[in-house]
Amino acid sequence: MFGRSVLRVNLVAACALATSVAAACAPSVGPPDAAPMESAATRALAPCRAIVASEADLATIASVTAHINRLPQPATVPCLMASLPRPFSVVATTSVSSAQPAFGTRSPRLFLFFRRVTLSVVAEGMGAPLVEFAEYSDAFGRHNSLKGEVELPSRGPLAADAAFARVRYGSGTSCGFCHRNERSTPEANSGFVSGALRPTIDSVVSMEYLRSLPSSACSSSEDASARCQFWHALFDYGDVTQGAFDPEIETLFR
Repeated sequence: MFGRSVLRVNLVAACALATSVAAACAPSVGPPDAAPMESAATRALAPCRAIVASEADLATIASVTAHINRLPQPATVPCLMASLPRPFSVVATTSVSSAQPAFGTRSPRLFLFFRRVTLSVVAEGMGAPLVEFAEYSDAFGRHNSLKGEVELPSRGPLAADAAFARVRYGSGTSCGFCHRNERSTPEANSGFVSGALRPTIDSVVSMEYLRSLPSSACSSSEDASARCQFWHALFDYGDVTQGAFDPEIETLFR
């Protein structure tokens, strides 16, 4: 009799344990977990990311200009950045020796590398509205590039030669103050070619440092400021890797 009572108690306990385990392992019948909240900056950039540039859009300065005109208007610098295809590589510099200087260590100037065109942008300061271009071609000679610049947002559609017209100065361009051996060539399509320059090694900051900047650029998830959008536009849409200039390219200080 005693043995049967113990057996009965053990069976009841085992059933209770099995029931509790099954309840713990059963799938939840409540509402699913909420998706991570999208930031205001990401929401603002969504229409721009919907129009991703093709390889042909990034083949020349003129084709990039045409791509800007196809973006939601008035297109901003972060809007253009969000529309760029990934992956691409970046060199960041704290140098202020430029018409588009870095804004201290909190906003380095960025060079975004594509096959034939390099864009430069900066999140803050006097150069923040600008996109500077360098276009490379065998026709221009080794370590030379066609230069141009646009200011965004523009007051209307950009003309095909807007990037070249903006930098015209006298019989050449304002780029010629720093970039050596400026000249006009038939292949330049109303623009001017001059020597390429790279930032000095001591001014270049690492990708690791660059990735630390967005957390201080956005005050909250509802921050849609231009600075916050800039860093979301850089890092939200795929791989961005450490780039490098050809070490044989001269610096401003030779």
